[in-house]
Amino acid sequence: MSSNSRWVHEAKFQPVASSVSQARAFVRGCLAAHGQRSLVEDARLVVSELLTNAVIDSQSPIAVRLERVRHHVVLTVKQRSPHSPRLLVAGHARRVGGAGRRVLDYLTSSWGAAPSVGGEESAWASFVVSGDSEDSGDLASPTT
Repeated sequence: MSSNSRWVHEAKFQPVASSVSQARAFVRGCLAAHGQRSLVEDARLVVSELLTNAVIDSQSPIAVRLERVRHHVVLTVKQRSPHSPRLLVAGHARRVGGAGRRVLDYLTSSWGAAPSVGGEESAWASFVVSGDSEDSGDLASPTT
């Protein structure tokens, strides 16, 4: 498989705390399978942040998607929720801002959150693929 090949993996998780460790394992396995071991630890921390927030807000299964888009790997967490996607301060379950945003700013090349049609909302984060330059081209928003 070419290092620039597009790939997509998606898994669904229940909105329970134990799903966070399962999502970290999913991310590790997908990235390792595609030779992106240098992204594993950062992506595991980011999926922990995004999925924890989704678990707090959602009462239905949550989708975690990893995909290669040009020179990036995009991690998307999709949920059905009455609330807009948000990042929480560690230790303060419903307080917006703070540590989660700093983690994403530091570990990712870009990130965002967007409502989707039909009450589904998503939060996403992008990582530059090992050996690729951040100036290799603009990243389109992830497929939702």
